[in-house]
Amino acid sequence: MTIENICFETSWNDSTIHLMPSPNFDRVTQIALDVLSVLFFPVAIARVVNYVIVDFANRLILPAAKEIPIDRIYRAVRNFYSYWIGPMVENNRFVRENYQLVEQTVITPDKVAIHAICLKYKEILPQTPTVIYFNCNFQLCIETPTWILEESIARGTPCNLVLFDYRGVGESQGQFTGTNDLVIDGSSIVEWVKEKIGTNPEWIHFYGFSLGGAIATLTKALDPKKLTGKLIHDRSFSTSNSVMEHRYGFWGKLLHYIFDYNGCSADVAANFSKISGEKMVIYHPDDSIIPFDAGMHKMNQHDHLICLEPKPSLVEESKAYNHVAPLYWHETAVERVMAFLFPRTVAEVVL
Repeated sequence: MTIENICFETSWNDSTIHLMPSPNFDRVTQIALDVLSVLFFPVAIARVVNYVIVDFANRLILPAAKEIPIDRIYRAVRNFYSYWIGPMVENNRFVRENYQLVEQTVITPDKVAIHAICLKYKEILPQTPTVIYFNCNFQLCIETPTWILEESIARGTPCNLVLFDYRGVGESQGQFTGTNDLVIDGSSIVEWVKEKIGTNPEWIHFYGFSLGGAIATLTKALDPKKLTGKLIHDRSFSTSNSVMEHRYGFWGKLLHYIFDYNGCSADVAANFSKISGEKMVIYHPDDSIIPFDAGMHKMNQHDHLICLEPKPSLVEESKAYNHVAPLYWHETAVERVMAFLFPRTVAEVVL
């Protein structure tokens, strides 16, 4: 098993230029606010309140940066690298014989170092599909289940799997300041996959879970004419506004206004309608994180829909864990996801 250590630097392009921050304007604004805070006490109070609310928004949207326990991080690192670079044993032999671990540092256009991993098929071709996985909250990329690798080989369509940590999470550097940061991270990974992994844009598929479903959608919508691969929107939301309103009522509307003002909101549904390529939506009827009426399954913009129905022996477990319950706990969920990503031809089915 060899490991490729790659550093790839991205730059602003026509698809991402509108995400570029305005440092000079921000600096002038910051100086003006500092002066006003000294001269006028109400301004200082307002800024303190705003800081508290933004910090709350950061924790609500991306708590992993500050709240993943250190012992969990150590355990995740040990388990991942033992699997990929430790001894080859029965439980990892099949995957290790077919895949290569590629660790990457991707530099975003705003100069943030993003840690990501590509589990690359050893006999890769330009038409070999690459699935980019967009994490949920409170998750490291090395904790992502990799069942998709074995399943893709079993279907005769081996794929690459790309995992990455958003800025400020795991080994990625930088600090989260708003939704656009995560989209910049995602688009930088897409550029790396195209340029260094060598995957044609039409063979790049997006799998987003929870928060990741929103970021995957926003990222794919940056270049809908070229990024025509498939999208899986797994237990995510249609808009951040709908989540807040259904969870917090009147206060949710106020929170959305503040979040939107600070660049922490996301209109996923509007971007979902823009993207090309087939789209699959997965939802859990008892989801305790994403309110039922705030899910993308209510928007009628999808090509494929999976309502997670638990296997008879796992009904209670599915209901208890709902939002984070593994797909394989549910009837035909894994099979339907794989058939969506890697459909077999009529000839293959006959053979």
